[in-house]
Amino acid sequence: MTPSDGTVPVERSAAKVRAKAKFVQAGYDHQGSYSDANASAATLYGIVRIAADFDSQWWSEKN
Repeated sequence: MTPSDGTVPVERSAAKVRAKAKFVQAGYDHQGSYSDANASAATLYGIVRIAADFDSQWWSEKN
């Protein structure tokens, strides 16, 4: 059995993504991730990093 979140095997998802940071977590399934503090923290970290890299000039040119 390969590692997965119960929906997609790891080698078909996160392992193929080019990213600056990857979080390897265990102890919950896909649905359980919604109530796991570590999963929430990793998601929030990603959102903050995306927002910090936001290019407001790019957005202004789109409007």
